[in-house]
Amino acid sequence: MKINEIYPANKELTPEEIWLLTSDSSAVPIKKTVEIETIEIETAVFYDDVSEKTGEVKEILSILGKDGRVYATNSPYFIRDFRKMVELFTQMNKPLERVAVVRGVSSKTGHNFITCSVAPLTD
Repeated sequence: MKINEIYPANKELTPEEIWLLTSDSSAVPIKKTVEIETIEIETAVFYDDVSEKTGEVKEILSILGKDGRVYATNSPYFIRDFRKMVELFTQMNKPLERVAVVRGVSSKTGHNFITCSVAPLTD
């Protein structure tokens, strides 16, 4: 397992955080969390995971939420849009504090997919 990026970039992870974000079995797959609409971000990592069965490498985004839960996905759509938001917020010197989980169905294939968007501020 190789960590590719950490968000926020200046965050130094503890060994416990690295374990939770990359190896802990309690991580919640984002695509299976129907009740989750918004994730409050404590930190996040992008890392490569190698399948023990096939040897295939998949990029994983793992988010440690402010609720103490870890949310993970290998959805290329979610990862792409999360990375775009991180880049935009970083350029504007603002922290990306929360993301909205967006669920959809492909008009071409009929498959369910997830991505993310900027979550509106709440009072």
